[in-house]
Amino acid sequence: MEERHGNEDEVTGLPAIYGLDLVTDCAGPLVDPVVNRIVAVGLSSSNSDQLFTGDEAQLLDELDERLHALPAGVIVTWQGSVLAIPLIAARAAVHGLDLGLTTEPDKRSAAPSPVLGVAAAVRARWGQHAVLDLQRVYKPGVSRWRGRRNRHRDHEALYPPTDNLIARDPSRDARLARSLAERRWPQARRHIDLVAAPQSGPSAERSTSLRK
Repeated sequence: MEERHGNEDEVTGLPAIYGLDLVTDCAGPLVDPVVNRIVAVGLSSSNSDQLFTGDEAQLLDELDERLHALPAGVIVTWQGSVLAIPLIAARAAVHGLDLGLTTEPDKRSAAPSPVLGVAAAVRARWGQHAVLDLQRVYKPGVSRWRGRRNRHRDHEALYPPTDNLIARDPSRDARLARSLAERRWPQARRHIDLVAAPQSGPSAERSTSLRK
């Protein structure tokens, strides 16, 4: 039986897809989760784009609350398995926050992480939402779907260097991630992280099953 991720649209066949991206106060290329803060998080859905800013602990708590209020779906990121997800988990731990975010080491990937203390990629689940890192779907040369003349520009848009984490607009990039997932959903769905929902604790109380 194929697992479904939320209620898929009968016309498009797509579940609810939420793009997520963040900005830190780090100039790169490495991010130290002990001292570097998340200063903004962008969240994109089919209905709206949201920007969470301000006090780090408060913005993470508001993001968590918003995600748990949304219909079950799939959170998509770009390089999130090595950057956004482990960094959010680390910074939440610094503040003592019990987010609905569950992570585990990705035993099938040896991708290095720019987050200090994170040995490799992680797989994750956030409450009722599955998680997907689009870099597992799009390989170098992805810009072919926009044409050869745009290759350099698209490569920079899809593969932002870590030392540009301050300058980027997380709402824009969250929207781009969502768009890219929708474009290749038949392929993308095969790369969704298979992480079980927590069975107990405050986070589990806000989680729902995604089984068919």
